[in-house]
Amino acid sequence: MDGTGPGGVARTTTAAATAIHASTGRACASVAACAQLAGNCCPNDYGMFLGCCTQGGRRVQSVSLPAMIKKGFTIDDTTQQYCPGKIPQEWPNAETLVSSMRLFHAWSSAWEATESRRREVFREIADFATRQGVKLLVGTPVTCIQADDDRNWQWTKELLAQLGPNQVMGLAVGNELELLFEKEDVDKECITELWEGGRLLEALKRRVEEFDKMGFKSVPVTVVFTARVLGGTGGMPFMEVQGQALANSFLLAATRLYGPRFAFTINVYPYFDGNLNFNILSTNPLKRSESNCSDAIDQATCWDRSRCLGPGIMTAARRKITQLTQHLDTTFWIGEIGWSSPRTSTLGTHMEGCEEFSGMAAFEKFYKGFLEWDLTLPSGERGPDHAFYFTLRDSLNFGMKEHFGLLNSCESLECKIKSSSYQAPDCPLKPDGLAWRTYAFAGLGVLVLLAAVAACIYMRSPRVQEWCLGGSKKVRPRQLSESSSSDSER
Repeated sequence: MDGTGPGGVARTTTAAATAIHASTGRACASVAACAQLAGNCCPNDYGMFLGCCTQGGRRVQSVSLPAMIKKGFTIDDTTQQYCPGKIPQEWPNAETLVSSMRLFHAWSSAWEATESRRREVFREIADFATRQGVKLLVGTPVTCIQADDDRNWQWTKELLAQLGPNQVMGLAVGNELELLFEKEDVDKECITELWEGGRLLEALKRRVEEFDKMGFKSVPVTVVFTARVLGGTGGMPFMEVQGQALANSFLLAATRLYGPRFAFTINVYPYFDGNLNFNILSTNPLKRSESNCSDAIDQATCWDRSRCLGPGIMTAARRKITQLTQHLDTTFWIGEIGWSSPRTSTLGTHMEGCEEFSGMAAFEKFYKGFLEWDLTLPSGERGPDHAFYFTLRDSLNFGMKEHFGLLNSCESLECKIKSSSYQAPDCPLKPDGLAWRTYAFAGLGVLVLLAAVAACIYMRSPRVQEWCLGGSKKVRPRQLSESSSSDSER
């Protein structure tokens, strides 16, 4: 793979796909803008939404959607665990098909689910990827607990085997490990072992070796970092601090091992930039507004100017990658980039006090800019080769609710960005595989009720008892007086 993204994706409608989507359409007559058309429109019988379905509904209006083959979105834990069958075929608020996704992990030991449910989720994801021609960046964790890592890797291999090389754009071993030293519950010996002891590099070698044996030799490999890793010192492009992270040494070793196959992946979040602040007052340049943060919103949500934070971080990353590898065309992916609305509880910057910063208008502006972005950089530096938007649905992160999702929950395909009159269409995907359980439990409940009624009739009716006993024994009703007297004699 040349690092330019999952190109050449076939978009054929197979008989299987047709069968899955048959009879799921919504009549054109039920949608005002489609009323002049016959049959089903929203979706049609092939599961696709016609343009009239969303006229006046979705608020993101883009003149063009460039480079969408090089863009994907991340799959949050909520979607992966609870509703993998409700991954939309099209980008939210945009009439263009999804071509790539990022999975942070194949499965999590923290999820309370059976083995059969895990296999069902894997099957749902693999079926979607194959049916839609979607490629996945699949992650496998590296933590302080080797046994957990090994178990997660077995799950990852199970999913990879179902996907196959044609549906995998990369393997990501570890995520944001340069931030591990900041966590209070992490043993310092673990940090030393990972970096100074070389465990991260050894983990990468072992995983890639097995990955190759499974038939993925031509598929890129990567380790995901945050923009924090760009803080190199002493002439080194990347972070190199004893007891924290030796990222520069690691990246140098990884590129020597795998050459152009190794992709640099960095998560970029203008939303969390600690330098953003309230506007400087025009009447007093030494003071700032207590409520107006329009300058910060503009700087954090724009994509086409040199002052824009996102492209600025990417420019710095590209330059540092070139410095390390001495190649201008090294594969560079954006692992995550997104915006939160409403405000996430982990914001922790000056913008925590600005309501508009995490408002829907800023959320829409950032996402609209991402859709219209052609992956070039205002600086003229080579842009990233692929970018993943974070994320599909709102979800929990270490027990705290985050609001970066383009959709709210598994309960609906309704987009966050919508006009007040917009109604989300029915899900065009195949039904949830767990739906049969509802009918099974309902049937069981009816059987239990019938059994209880039959038992009650049997106990109350002597004639029924006589009939059940085949008439071989006469049953005389026991009178209350007899019962009382016999009880008193005991």
